[in-house]
Amino acid sequence: MALSTSSSMSSKQQEDRHDDHMMTTKAMIRKSKRMISNRESARRSRMRKRMQMDGLMAMVTRLRNMNGQMKASLSTTIMLRMDVEAENSILRAQLIELTNRLHSLNDIILSFGLCVPATDSDQEEISFGNCFHLDVDYDHNGLSSSMNPLFNCAFGVKYDSTI
Repeated sequence: MALSTSSSMSSKQQEDRHDDHMMTTKAMIRKSKRMISNRESARRSRMRKRMQMDGLMAMVTRLRNMNGQMKASLSTTIMLRMDVEAENSILRAQLIELTNRLHSLNDIILSFGLCVPATDSDQEEISFGNCFHLDVDYDHNGLSSSMNPLFNCAFGVKYDSTI
């Protein structure tokens, strides 16, 4: 029986060793699968990060291009604004000059004593009482005046009242 006990122990030990070996093998297989899974997960993570980085770099490129276009547009707009301001300045100077000339002409007409002036500040027209009047019009070519018979009359041109 001693032999039988020792052989049963030996068999039991062999079984235990076999079970230990199987557990170790299963643990190693699990560990190996986990390592492979971790590597795959890390690879996928790197790929996601790379794709995200590529997307961000593409966005940076698009935004830089848009920024450049906006800067060019702003520069063009500023240049156009400066041109318009220069033109407005010239037009203002011309308006002042023409207004002064108009006042001088009105003074000349008044110096002949032909009419007593009556002005209406709400209109762009200078009236001369019951006399004729000088219309002042503003158009896209600047200040223009249509002179009626009063102007001709004031400077000795015969006026026909039937006109």
